Order: sequence, then structure tokens, then C-alpha cells
Amino acid sequence: MKNEITLHLRRYPVLLQAASGGTRGDYITLSKDQLQAAQVCGLDDKALIQRMANRQGYRVLDIDHPRKFSVTLDLDRLSELHEEEPD
Repeated sequence: MKNEITLHLRRYPVLLQAASGGTRGDYITLSKDQLQAAQVCGLDDKALIQRMANRQGYRVLDIDHPRKFSVTLDLDRLSELHEEEPD
């Protein structure tokens, strides 16, 4: 029996500046559910990304258009993999 979940994701290329002043390119990946919850709170995608980066000590210099894709996870297989890991 299949027990799968599909996550609809958005992967944003971002340019970040660290507190030390150095800049680096990175990606921030958000689920559609995260974006919808932020919207309920009055935040758009860019405001959410800025808040997330700020909490980790970065300043967002640029946010590019996201790549949209979906990922399907087999929950039974994930559970098996977790049980195989030593404690």
C-alpha cells in the first residue's frame, strides 16, 4: 500500500550579506503551505524570506524568481530509513 505525501515547493535564489559584511548566493526553499500561512499573516514571499534570513543573521540583498516543483515522499520508506539509523 502506498502512503505518500506531495510537497509543492518554491526554491528562491537569494543574495545574502552576513553580519561580517561578506556576501554569498544561496537558495531558500519554501513549501506552498508556508507561503499560504505567511499570506494569512499579511506577509508576501519576499517579506517571509527576509524575516527568515534576518533570524539567522543575514541581510537579503536580492531575491530572484522561484523555481516551482513538487516532491513526492514515500512515508513508509522514510520511516524505514529512520528506524535503520543508529541512535
